[in-house]
Amino acid sequence: MAEKVRLQIKTVSDPETWVDVGAGPVGEPVPVTDIEGNLTAGYSISDTAEIATIKYYGFLKADGGWYIMQKNAEAFRYIKGDSGYTTSWTGKAGLTYDYYNIVF
Repeated sequence: MAEKVRLQIKTVSDPETWVDVGAGPVGEPVPVTDIEGNLTAGYSISDTAEIATIKYYGFLKADGGWYIMQKNAEAFRYIKGDSGYTTSWTGKAGLTYDYYNIVF
């Protein structure tokens, strides 16, 4: 049986309380699945790439939904869709990214 890790966070309302938010195999990304209001819950990292000084991270859901996070030296921006991840990932450098609160 593979060893697993547990991901926990402290709550804002009670900093002494730890809340389990995900679990997974050691050495693998741990999807955050149990935070109320977490709009990216259920997505798992699928791809990473770096083009010049910009990094890209692709995330997928089991139902085919996806988002790509773009990181430059100073900011994170996002784009998402319900299908067509492979095409979007291939053309990621030419897509239009926006702030988290606008995309989600």
